[in-house]
Parts: sequence; C-alpha cells; structure tokens
Amino acid sequence: MGLIVNRPLVILVLGVVLQGAVAGCARDTAKYPEMRARNGVVTVGLAGIGAESGRFHTFRSSTGKKVDFFVYREISGTPHAVLGACRTCYRWKKGYALDGREVVCLKCDMRFRLDGLAQGTGSCVPIALKTELRGDTLVIPVAELEAGARFF
Repeated sequence: MGLIVNRPLVILVLGVVLQGAVAGCARDTAKYPEMRARNGVVTVGLAGIGAESGRFHTFRSSTGKKVDFFVYREISGTPHAVLGACRTCYRWKKGYALDGREVVCLKCDMRFRLDGLAQGTGSCVPIALKTELRGDTLVIPVAELEAGARFF
C-alpha cells in the first residue's frame, strides 16, 4: 500500500511553519544596537555622547534574554550606565525613552534628568550598573548585565 499525500495540504502546512519561524526571528530582534561581551566585559565607546545626552544598547544574556541599558553623561561629562528598567515598573516590560535631557519611564511617565540620575532617587529610577572608565570607553562587567536580566 502506498502513502496517499495531499500535496496542497502539505504545502500549506509547510508555509505556516516557515512563516512562524520567520516571524519568530523578527520578534527576537533587539530594539537597540546589540553589544557583545569580550573577556567578561561589554565596552561602549563614548564618542558622540555629549554632556546630558545618552544612547541605548542591548546585551543578550547567557539565557538569550535581551537586556536593554542606557549609557549617558552628566553635565560634567561623567559617564554612567543604567538598565532600561526599574524595580517598580519592570513587570510591564516597557522600559525608558530619552526625551531631551531626561529619561522617561514608558509605564508611569516619571521623568529623570540625566544630570542627577546617578544619585538614584525616586521609586522608578533606572537601575544603576557598576562601570569603569577606560579612556573614551565605558566598561561594564557582564556579571552586572546578567544580574539585571531578571528585570527583562
């Protein structure tokens, strides 16, 4: 006995499976430029980040979670990095946006001036990351970003 195959049905099923695979890949793309770790650290060049400005990035954790973070400079030029999440609103997975010289929580609309964000006051303040300045590069230990993955 031979196997009877309904070719149109097979083609339809394969099309649905492939479409799901492609759509899954699109959903897995990062919102921001992805940064890769090297020797246990992520390095972010500070060129182009002026006083009271910043730039978002994404790090993919060892479990595949996308961890968004924000590198910015205070008015003095001192660079810092924070997670794109806080301990209050992280459950909603909305993150922050840059609006001029402030970051804004996309869940509760709280605003924080970049010059003073490092002091971390407020219930929705982004979570600070430990960093080290090396020349014109900010170095973030992978352990910091991995620990922050629970907020994403």
